[in-house]
Amino acid sequence: MSATENKLQPVDSVVVAVLGGGYNTVTYKGSMDVFKKHFSGLYFFKQMPDDRKRMVVLSEFGLNLLDFQFTKDSAQLMNAQEFLNKPGLIELMKGDFGFLVNGIRTCEVLKSRNKTPKKGVERTKIKTEKGQFALYHRVTDHRLVSVKRRQGWFSSVKYSFIYINSDLPEEIWIRHTGLPFKMKLKKIKEE
Repeated sequence: MSATENKLQPVDSVVVAVLGGGYNTVTYKGSMDVFKKHFSGLYFFKQMPDDRKRMVVLSEFGLNLLDFQFTKDSAQLMNAQEFLNKPGLIELMKGDFGFLVNGIRTCEVLKSRNKTPKKGVERTKIKTEKGQFALYHRVTDHRLVSVKRRQGWFSSVKYSFIYINSDLPEEIWIRHTGLPFKMKLKKIKEE
C-alpha cells in the first residue's frame, strides 16, 4: 500500500461540504446527547439568497433550542436556550454544523494524502489549520461515507453518512470521543 502525497493548489473552492448546497430547505429529525442530557426535535437547514445558511433546532414541543447562521468564513449564534448556551458547547456545535454546511475549503488545506482503496473505500488525509481530517469515500460513486477529525491529542469527532436516493445524506451521525456528546439526524423532508 503506497501513499502518494501531493499539495493542492490554493484555490478558494470546497473540498467537501455534506450539506453545502442543492437544496432550499432540508429537515432532519434528530437527537442530541450532551453531558447526560437528551434532546430531540427537528433540525432545519436553510439556504438563504445571499449565500448565508441557517440552522435551527426546535424541540418536539416547538421550543427554539438553537439558531445558527453560517457564512463561508464564519458561524454566528443567533439564539440558544440558557441550558445549552455554554461557551464550550456552542463552539463545539459551531464546528460540527459549520463542517456540515461549509465543509473544508482548499485554501485551508496545508497537505493532502491519498491511500490506495481498500474494501471499496478510499481514504484521503487532509491537514488544515483547524485540524487533521481523514475523509472516506466510496470508490464507485465517490460519496462521502465518513470523516474523522482530530481535535487535539485526546479528542476527535467522527461523522458518518448514509445515502439512499439523494445527494444529501439520509442519516448523519456525529460522535465525539473524549467528550460526552453525540448526535443522530434522519432526513424527513427535502425542498
